[in-house]
Amino acid sequence: MDNCAADAAKAQSDPRLMDLLHLESLAIEFYFRLGFDPAEPTDTFTLAKRYWQLKGWRSEVITRPPSLLGDRPACLWWLRDEPSIALRRTVAIEIAQHMVGHELSHLILERPHDGTVMLERQCDYLGACLMAPRPAVARMFKAHGWKLRRIAQAVVATETWVSLRLGEALGFPLAAISPKLVRTRGPEDFVWPDEGTIREFARQPGPGLTKVRISDQPARIVLVAD
Repeated sequence: MDNCAADAAKAQSDPRLMDLLHLESLAIEFYFRLGFDPAEPTDTFTLAKRYWQLKGWRSEVITRPPSLLGDRPACLWWLRDEPSIALRRTVAIEIAQHMVGHELSHLILERPHDGTVMLERQCDYLGACLMAPRPAVARMFKAHGWKLRRIAQAVVATETWVSLRLGEALGFPLAAISPKLVRTRGPEDFVWPDEGTIREFARQPGPGLTKVRISDQPARIVLVAD
C-alpha cells in the first residue's frame, strides 16, 4: 500500500492531484465494501453485479437493447428508479470493461450524466481505477515489470490501457504514442516536449528514455522516462 501521509501532503499542494487521489481511494474503498481484495483486479461486470445486489436493485445489470444507445456504445439508463447499463454487443470486451466501469462510476459518485467534461473525465479515471486499483497495479508491476501483455491479460484490457494506468497509479512519466494521438501520464512536474519531438524520440529514444513495444497494436509504442 502507498504511504498515506505522503499522499496527503502531495494532495494539499496540488488540487488536481487531490482529486485523483480521492478517486484512487474511492476505488479501493469500493472493493472493500463489496468484499473484494483491491490487490487483485476484479472485472467491472462482476463489480457491477455485486453492487446491484448490495443496493437491492432488481433491474438488469447489463442490458443490450440498441434503441437505448443511439450512436453511443454504452449508457446508463433508469427504469422505475433502478438503473441498468446498456452496452452494445459489438464492443470488444477490453473496451466494454472500461465502459461498464465508467457507467458504474456515475453511480458511485451519485452524479448522473450532466454533459460536463470534468465529470466524464472523473468517471473515466474512476472507471480505470475500478478495473485495476492502485494496490493491484503495484503488485502486477512488481511481478511483471513492463511486460504489458501479461498485465493486460490479468486485467482484460489493452496494452495501451495498461501503460497509461501504470503512469497514473505508479507515477511513471510516460508517453503512449499512436499514429494519431500522443497521451502522457505521470508526475505534474515532469514536462514532456511538443508532440513532434516526442514522435522523434519514438523513432530514436534519447538518453533517459526507454521504448516499450505494444504487441496487441504494433503501430503503437510507449516511451518511459527514467
